[in-house]
Amino acid sequence: MLAAVNVLLYIRCCPRHALLWSLLQSYLVVITIAKIDVIAFAKTDAITIIETIIITVTQQVAMLKNLSM
Repeated sequence: MLAAVNVLLYIRCCPRHALLWSLLQSYLVVITIAKIDVIAFAKTDAITIIETIIITVTQQVAMLKNLSM
């Protein structure tokens, strides 16, 4: 989970990732909800939620790259 947060901070702070950051902004609400609900969920469920979000964003970025080619 800490690794996912570090990746998000890196993407936000790096100007080269402006497009990726704009895509991630829509997922920040979901990530915030996942963070708040960590107490209610098992630890593995919270990690699974975050991994799913990261995979979805990665797929969308790949799709956008394919469209721009």
